Amino acid sequence: MSESENPLCDRSQATKISVAIIGCGKLGTALLIGFLSCHQIAAKHKRHSSTISDSMQEFTTAPVRITHITVTVRQPDSATRLMNEIKSANDTKLQSAPQEDAAAVTVSVRLCQENAQIIQESDIIIIGCKPSTLSSMFGDPEMRAAFLRGDQNRDHQKRTLVSLVGGVSIALLKQYLRCGEIKVNDPEITLGKSHYPVIVRAIPNLAARQRESMTIISAPLFATEEEDIDRVSSLFGLLGPTMQIPERHFNIASALASSSVAFYASVIASSATGATDEGRDAGGPLCREAALWIAAQAARGASCLIMSGEDPEHIVRQVATKGGSTEVGLRFMTEAGIGRIMSSTVSECGRATGNLSSWANN
Repeated sequence: MSESENPLCDRSQATKISVAIIGCGKLGTALLIGFLSCHQIAAKHKRHSSTISDSMQEFTTAPVRITHITVTVRQPDSATRLMNEIKSANDTKLQSAPQEDAAAVTVSVRLCQENAQIIQESDIIIIGCKPSTLSSMFGDPEMRAAFLRGDQNRDHQKRTLVSLVGGVSIALLKQYLRCGEIKVNDPEITLGKSHYPVIVRAIPNLAARQRESMTIISAPLFATEEEDIDRVSSLFGLLGPTMQIPERHFNIASALASSSVAFYASVIASSATGATDEGRDAGGPLCREAALWIAAQAARGASCLIMSGEDPEHIVRQVATKGGSTEVGLRFMTEAGIGRIMSSTVSECGRATGNLSSWANN
């Protein structure tokens, strides 16, 4: 279904928002390119309230439309790199969309010294830095003050801070905002009218560039946060499905949602190698380009079947007929312990994510 045919993509009903991406590295760039490629699309959102598998609920959110994106980088050469990426993304979209559609989002690239000003100009602020740089970033009193001044365009005047920083809890982020004196000549803050932002954790993945990300989002702790967090779900819904989960599950869920893209890419590459380097014994090798394309599409097919509700074990039984070549391959995988290795990989990755907070505390 095209955007124009989708009833949930009525642009006139969408909430217009401006977005800031502070710390635009690899993941931030993927978000930027994804946002530029499509301003509004109906995405699937789910809530997962506990560890019980049947507790997931699908829900809808009000659509959003990005009007402006500001990204910040540390070095001028990074700004040049980003501008080239933006030009390439816009050139690609102009080939497949009406000009007025492609030009709807404006982008500015600025240096991190302007972070405080950019925060005040944006509705949603995405923090994409490394844990080790958080203390220096929030050590800037002007930046902390920018969050505390609030958003005059919203009833509760709270800004929305979205953290992509792995392993760093909402509680620790709040601590960063509270620590240190804010020596700023601002009557709102000095009179005690500061507005601490709604802090949301989100973990998308590199496939955001192709609008195929899986983004996990921290579920609201209080009813007053639901509207803000649903708006974050709408924003990341432009890049693919989202799931709101309790923050206590974030470390292991981020291994599944984000890190696993690297694991799956490695598995696909290894599968392709089996058809290129070792395919001679099976009648002749494939070229690597063809092998990668076939393996990636087959993996995508398996994913689509599972996403449609089919049980993975049922798919295995359907494909692996008794005495067939698939059964031989599966037996080899079992004997090699591939399933156990993948399970342990995700578990170890989740534990490593939890340890990242130690970098933020230094």
